[in-house]
Amino acid sequence: ETVKSRQQQLERYMTTILSSEGLSAIVKSPQLDEFLMISDRIKQIQGDAANAGNGQGPAGGGAGGEGSNSEQQVEEPVLEGSKVLCAEDAQRIYERMNPQPFDEPSLAQAERDVIQLGHVARAMDAKSKITPEHRALIGRCRVAWPRIKATGHVHERCNFALVPRALQCDEDLARVAGSVSSIWGLRGFK
Repeated sequence: ETVKSRQQQLERYMTTILSSEGLSAIVKSPQLDEFLMISDRIKQIQGDAANAGNGQGPAGGGAGGEGSNSEQQVEEPVLEGSKVLCAEDAQRIYERMNPQPFDEPSLAQAERDVIQLGHVARAMDAKSKITPEHRALIGRCRVAWPRIKATGHVHERCNFALVPRALQCDEDLARVAGSVSSIWGLRGFK
């Protein structure tokens, strides 16, 4: 309920900004574009539309069989722009592909990767070099994110002992993803 209330307030605020004549300079601001990732989202939507026109769907590959839980369905990330880790992408993959939840050792590894990525993000700035190890770590976190969400989903056959850990890991990864995306965006890396 709190989230919905905040979302509605933010929507009213953004509607006011976007519809006010005196605030048109704010709308054209590169900072607002970067914060809301408007350009990145437009590119993604255009890419999704182009792929859908080719019969490939938004992921660029086939639609896949329903009920298929293979970990291989989630591809390694293409690290472009400020959208290297995105909660919306993880949620969309989780909803479309219904990935298999993690078992305890796999969730523990995902938690370690998220913690390590948090340390890397805190140590980086816009001038820091992004190593192949950093890219691999980001890739592992991005691939794991939908399965973390699946592990945190409560249903009759879920492992209730893992649900709180998965929910915390999901929250931590969302926070770290914001930091990583900000750093990536500041670098202007493409």
